[in-house]
Amino acid sequence: MNVLVCDDDKATRFVVKRILTQNFGLTVTECCDGLEALQALSKGRYHFMLIDVEMPNMSGIEVLELLRESEATKSFPVIVLSHVRDGEAIQHLVSWACRTTS
Repeated sequence: MNVLVCDDDKATRFVVKRILTQNFGLTVTECCDGLEALQALSKGRYHFMLIDVEMPNMSGIEVLELLRESEATKSFPVIVLSHVRDGEAIQHLVSWACRTTS
C-alpha cells in the first residue's frame, strides 16, 4: 500500500514514515509542501495521504480544498496532522474534509 506523507518538518516526516513502514509495511513517499503533494498525486498512485496544515507555498487546507473540488479526487482519503488548535480552523478543515461535489 502506497502512502503520501506531506509535512514541512523533516523530523515529523521521519517519525511518521518509520511508523508506517516498520509497523504496517506501507510504502511511503515524502514531500514537504502542498505543491509537492499535488505533483506527487498527479504522478503516482496512493491509497491515502497524511498532510500537515501549516506548510510553505501551499497549505494542507488548500490541498484538501483542491482535492475535494475535483471529481477525480473528491473521495481520496486524507488524514490531517497538525498542532493547530484554533476552533475556526478546525471547523474549516472538517467542512472541506467531508465535502463532496455533486
